[in-house]
Amino acid sequence: MGTSTPESVPRPVGRGGGRALRVLAGLERLALYLVAVLFLVAALGVLATTLVDVVRAQGPWWVRLADLFEGLLLGVIILEIYSSVLIAITRGRFSVEPFLIIGIVAALRHILSIGVQVALGPGSEVESQHQLLDVGTNVAIIFVLVAALALVRWSSRWSEDEAVTPGAATE
Repeated sequence: MGTSTPESVPRPVGRGGGRALRVLAGLERLALYLVAVLFLVAALGVLATTLVDVVRAQGPWWVRLADLFEGLLLGVIILEIYSSVLIAITRGRFSVEPFLIIGIVAALRHILSIGVQVALGPGSEVESQHQLLDVGTNVAIIFVLVAALALVRWSSRWSEDEAVTPGAATE
């Protein structure tokens, strides 16, 4: 018998249940590795395609620059998902922080694309109102996600402090 603690060993569900759980856990880990590799390949593909498109594009430099930023931000989003999968592989659980960061970057990317649409030419008054509403909504989303990210980070620091000094008196 091994020297592992009862908490570290999965409880068998029935006859052979421990082996089935180990097989399932191994398959899950293998799937996570495959997903991580695919996200990394996708991010590299997006970045390469973005660079090629910007170099080949015709038109004003500021439109190409905006396209470059939009492609780079999409690459960052994919890399953040990749990093959250790596966290799941190493820690055995997903963390909420990368997903909040992904939401912030995605909202910024959307605001940038609206800015490019506005810069390319003014639309009708209704289109302008929709774009303004869209930008305002995305700014609100960014504020909420940044507040959530700050709260998550604050609460994790607070729980770490409690774990280090349980029951310590405050002055």
